[in-house]
Amino acid sequence: MKKIIMLVIILITAAVPCVISAEESGTGPKPVTVSVNGAEVVFPDQEPVIIHDRTFLPIRAVAESLYASVEWIEGKKCAVVSRNGVKAELFIGNSLMVVTDERTGRMRTVEMDVEPVLRSDRTLLPLRYIAEAFGTAEYPVAVEWESKTKTVLIGDGYREAIDKSGGVPISHQNGNFKGPVRITVYPPADGKVRYTLDGSEPMLGSEVYEQSFVIDRNTTFRAAVISDTGLKGKTSSFLYTFDRYDPGDGGGDIPPAKTPAPQDEYPTPEPVITPQTVLLTDTDCIIENGVLKEYYGREAYITLPDGVTEIGEGAFADNKTLKAVIMPGSVKRIGYDAFNGCTDLYYLKFSENTEFIGLRAFYGCYKLERADIPESTAEIGELAFFNCSALKTVSIPANVAKLGKSVFRECWRLKTVRVFAPVDVDGGMFRGCTEFENIIFYYKAERDVRISLEELESLRVIDLPEGILTVPEGAFYGCKSLKELKIPETVTAIGDHAFSNCSGILKITVPKSVGYIGSRAFSHCKALTGIYFEGNAPRAELDSFEDLFTTTYIYYKSGTTGWDTWPWDRLNKMSY
Repeated sequence: MKKIIMLVIILITAAVPCVISAEESGTGPKPVTVSVNGAEVVFPDQEPVIIHDRTFLPIRAVAESLYASVEWIEGKKCAVVSRNGVKAELFIGNSLMVVTDERTGRMRTVEMDVEPVLRSDRTLLPLRYIAEAFGTAEYPVAVEWESKTKTVLIGDGYREAIDKSGGVPISHQNGNFKGPVRITVYPPADGKVRYTLDGSEPMLGSEVYEQSFVIDRNTTFRAAVISDTGLKGKTSSFLYTFDRYDPGDGGGDIPPAKTPAPQDEYPTPEPVITPQTVLLTDTDCIIENGVLKEYYGREAYITLPDGVTEIGEGAFADNKTLKAVIMPGSVKRIGYDAFNGCTDLYYLKFSENTEFIGLRAFYGCYKLERADIPESTAEIGELAFFNCSALKTVSIPANVAKLGKSVFRECWRLKTVRVFAPVDVDGGMFRGCTEFENIIFYYKAERDVRISLEELESLRVIDLPEGILTVPEGAFYGCKSLKELKIPETVTAIGDHAFSNCSGILKITVPKSVGYIGSRAFSHCKALTGIYFEGNAPRAELDSFEDLFTTTYIYYKSGTTGWDTWPWDRLNKMSY
């Protein structure tokens, strides 16, 4: 009986009978045969084995049959498999697989129910997880288990597409990438692959491909199978382009954050555990009265010891080795400059009891992928996350009473901010956040909170909180990408220049609670076709609608009053 199993469904759990493999017993035939698109996979030095009813396959042989690139990093005991923009990292003795989208920089971790193992210097793992990592909508990976013959049948869309094209088999096709990519080519047995990196036509005298290599800059890679008698098949051409790296000289892959989405639709996932975390001891750091004052170890992935209540000023500053930190629940304060300049720090698990994040605490941690600020946090200092340019979404918890100036400045990948705390917010906090698009407020203000996001040119969506009383002077001045905005029904006044130069805004609804519109509040809103009023005509200045006398209509509800008075009598109007 054939059992079809696709991608994320478990491939072989109870389906394989409990036997001892030939590899482990030293007798009998090999337990499993593997084929990819009908071609049997050859395992030259390590056969598949069955361990505790699970079939483990040598990763390199299978990955290469899928036209993937494989690299072994001895220092980390890590196998890195990459193909067409997806990179999977597997650590010996660790059940976490780290998967990175090399095109977007987004990273996720997969909690496997087994750990990769070493046999004859080869990394072995159940096939399910390779299929999960590399199967996509465009190039699906289908897996069938044929129990009668103990055969794993793999149908791979990526290899099928390349084989049908007649081009050179390669691990990565065209794409725009966030960091360096390892390119592997699979030459046929009857010819050599010759290639160029400058876009020129490969010739008989061009470089011969011998081993995989890394590309980290804009490159046109052209390759062809060329024998001594000439070209065999067509020339393949691939264009690789790269986004700018984060500011500084770090380079390398930039780990991702989750795609921004409203909190109530997509809750923030639980923090993941970083591979190879070690517990700090007193040989690595100085701890006095619960304050971690200095760390001088060289470990990249660390867990702070329980009992540490504060991370002192500059304790980890300018540490270029540190990649991941897990804090125990005892930590309440993160001091000034605590992690300033930790340019390789990409993962951070806060203590759930954190109360204070100090001035420049994570300044320049430009690979920090997530900042899940705890609910207990009351104060976030100035410049705390300055230039954390891998951040894409941030939440401000409800207990935050003080938010420092320029707190997220130069986080240029930041797209979405969710605000649960009734704190003042201004555009300076996000200056230099060139991809900033959405800010959503999840509270009802009990006081007049000041919200002013002037000159954030990429801001597209803002959901203002109920309970605010004013739209301050210049609040959205120069927000050129803002398209539509509904003002809360508690607002009584719109300040001078509040929406001035919002050249992309199409529609604004003004609630009946508004009694005053300030000078040039809507001036130079070139795309604004209609302002919808739900109540009587508020008091306004003649220049409140500067440049809009002929292009914009004022829509007012039937039965409301004051629309025949100055300055409304000079504007285009229509009831609804």
